[in-house]
Amino acid sequence: KQWYQRRVAITAGGRVVSCCVMLLVFALLIACSSGRTVTEATNVIPLLEDTPDKTFVLLLGPQFTEELAAKDFEDEALNTVVKKMFTEVDQDADSLLDKRELALWLHKNDMINKAADIKEEFLDCDTNKDRQLTFKEFAINGGLDSKTTEFVKEKFLTENGELDTKDLTQQLRQMVKSENRMTFEIISDFLKLFIASDEDKSDALSWEEFFMFSYPEDHSDYDMLFKGKPHRHDDVNGDLEYDFDEFDSWYSSYVIIPELLPKVQRTPRGMFDSCDEDKNGTLSYAEIDKCRKGHIDHTEPDYLLEEGDLNEDGKLSVEEIVEEFHNLVEDDDYMMDYHDEF
Repeated sequence: KQWYQRRVAITAGGRVVSCCVMLLVFALLIACSSGRTVTEATNVIPLLEDTPDKTFVLLLGPQFTEELAAKDFEDEALNTVVKKMFTEVDQDADSLLDKRELALWLHKNDMINKAADIKEEFLDCDTNKDRQLTFKEFAINGGLDSKTTEFVKEKFLTENGELDTKDLTQQLRQMVKSENRMTFEIISDFLKLFIASDEDKSDALSWEEFFMFSYPEDHSDYDMLFKGKPHRHDDVNGDLEYDFDEFDSWYSSYVIIPELLPKVQRTPRGMFDSCDEDKNGTLSYAEIDKCRKGHIDHTEPDYLLEEGDLNEDGKLSVEEIVEEFHNLVEDDDYMMDYHDEF
């Protein structure tokens, strides 16, 4: 249900519609994902076989969440687990976690958690188990609400049970003004996003493509393609590059933790000049993509420092995390299932 609600956020003719859940406008955010280490952030999506079956405590990560859960979240076990976690996160080995170390660790875990959150749906919808999800598999095996699923089966499946996405696109264009307009719009918007996410144009989504399909708000190009625009949101004049004013608008919106950037890039002008490799006074999409790679802009460690930094030194110690653990994770989706433990 959460998976469906998140992905059903769509723009429909300049107005907001609803079907089971409120349909919201996709937010334009920049995608940054962490890879197999926390020394730098990359755009690597966790492999399906490496993705855990369940979500976990963001602060701990999958391995340490499992270890703590096996000990029923006992205080003694918590102390041991947090010490082990520090060996993974504390890059400068000062026995303290600063904002950058926390941000990299949280971002890495957030990426894995997102993958874990959609893993079951991907496997359930992939009925032929080829790890390639067609729109038919998505539409009739749990991707849509039950009413819309039955509508797809009744209106669009051929006699032999097939579903042609190209033919479906044409049919939806013709039927959008019918009495079932809302249902048609929902199917149409999911189909647009599906096609935009199908990078290799195979008429099916791989695990990586399905990840982007499930989190379009993390990928500016998908938001752009879904809305049918040839240019990105902050490219106001639509010339497929950013001048400084356009870049300044992007920077103000998406650079949340300047400390994670190299020092030369911690101001809009500094980052713009640094990214402008050909020194032509504008940034191409390729230049901005290359420059922002590795920058984390949507996982903030500030709430951890606000709640847990008892001595106000701007860092977290093992003792502080253990003492304030319940406050640090009280809003974590995983821990919401374990209130009785506390």
